[in-house]
Amino acid sequence: MDQPRPHPPATAGPGIYDELTEPATYRGPWQCDRQFPSAWQGTLVYTNTPKSSVEFDYDGAAVSILYTAAANRRRASVVLDNRPPVVLSEWSSATRWQQRFSLPAEPGRHRLHFEVLDGYVDVDGWTVDPAAKINR
Repeated sequence: MDQPRPHPPATAGPGIYDELTEPATYRGPWQCDRQFPSAWQGTLVYTNTPKSSVEFDYDGAAVSILYTAAANRRRASVVLDNRPPVVLSEWSSATRWQQRFSLPAEPGRHRLHFEVLDGYVDVDGWTVDPAAKINR
């Protein structure tokens, strides 16, 4: 995943997506891990390299990032379209699988940008809802 892929022409519609599926575009040294059966679809990707990022293009309203909250996790910046960044802390004293960080939006085409700020962070998948809602 070290090489950026060209911007995917398609966007994801409403549904749930594994982190390894299109149209996610990774930049930086992300590692795929298949040893955690509690992760969605049994896989997740992680990195601890600042500025590593992933972009996810979708057509819908609310979008959620699935991630693992754990004691060795830190922070990422999340930007939806051109809105101000929101900091997501994945830290938790106990491991909690398939956590959701959601951002609402009006129905339409959107781009979510997720960028590592510090420490280890992971991405376990994405959900796209057809109607706006929020669950943080």
